Amino acid sequence: MQEILLYISSILAVSLLFAFLAWSLYGKEAVEKFGPDLEEFSLSKKILFRKRKKLGMLSEMLRAVEVALITIIIYAASIQSTTGAISLSVLFQAPWFQIPLLIASSLTIIWCVFLGPWMLMKEKAKGARFRDPDVRRYIRLPYLMWIPYLIGVYYLMGGFIVSVLVTCAQHDIRTLSELSNSVQSMHVTSIESIQLAALELNRFGRQISFYSQKYILVIILAIIFVVIEQHSYMEKTQFGVSMDIMKAGVLFMFIGVLVVSLGYLPMIYRDVHFQIQITLDNMVGTLSISEEITDTLTVLRETQEHIESHDLRWLFLNMITGYGNIISLTVIGGSFLLRNVFFKEVPFRKMAKLMLPTFFMNAIDQVTNTFGFQHSADALVTPKAEGE
Repeated sequence: MQEILLYISSILAVSLLFAFLAWSLYGKEAVEKFGPDLEEFSLSKKILFRKRKKLGMLSEMLRAVEVALITIIIYAASIQSTTGAISLSVLFQAPWFQIPLLIASSLTIIWCVFLGPWMLMKEKAKGARFRDPDVRRYIRLPYLMWIPYLIGVYYLMGGFIVSVLVTCAQHDIRTLSELSNSVQSMHVTSIESIQLAALELNRFGRQISFYSQKYILVIILAIIFVVIEQHSYMEKTQFGVSMDIMKAGVLFMFIGVLVVSLGYLPMIYRDVHFQIQITLDNMVGTLSISEEITDTLTVLRETQEHIESHDLRWLFLNMITGYGNIISLTVIGGSFLLRNVFFKEVPFRKMAKLMLPTFFMNAIDQVTNTFGFQHSADALVTPKAEGE
């Protein structure tokens, strides 16, 4: 854990430094493009310009701090089930870390060296030449300062999160497969073996519950990050396409976690549970027919009751009452409570846009219009002012 903290702290320090340098060097073109919008008519243009630069810089720094904290939390939650399986050397050697890092870093360098400054000049500094001193000082140089920040925050820390999750997923799948095979391959021929199978089944179910909660916690952290991004000055400091990609990734990850946690894993548990239950029922039936009412039959019936009580309902209850889902329900319930108390006039459509990418919202609009819900959909957006 210490080497991970040192790794994240080093990247965070470098990222904060270069975010400060980039915004300090920004000229009016970049501030107009990426600076937070402010409507303070009492301030002079010079003071307003400085304030927008300061808020933009603090927004980028806040984003770096958020990603660093999320990275540490995800790693801390993951190593509980993969102690000793995750280290920096293992993560750095993973192809899903090295290849995306190489490709993304190369694209970032191309963007910051040429494409980004060129697009900003074309939009905000029309007529300026690429070699003009002011362009080099206020546009090209600040863009170069973004290279360490982007690589550090989005790839060395963001890629680290992906690498941790992929490594944990592989470990979790392997562990669950081994537990499932271990239980299914047990030769249940004695009271000791059936009791051992019941204990293994219990451990198997708790392991499934833990993994489910862990990945749901990751989703909650991603949702919180996306919401904060859109409800702060950070929204203006990046392109809308980047936000849509982020929201689309969170949406697909959310769907995947629900399918695996509430569908695939419980079905594996059900199959293993059913196999043990059938074997135990046959043993109890055999002893009952032979009328050997002994302590063995009593123990088998107690074991049978234990296994029957640890069915799918027990598994789902264990998953719902776990820390990951408690956090989820708290966040969801708190969101509705806050909406009814503080944001009663905010339409659900606007709240949905916080989580759904633009192309998904456009698809919903097309479906509602096709089925004749155009008027009600429009009413959810913004009420028309009088006289319109």
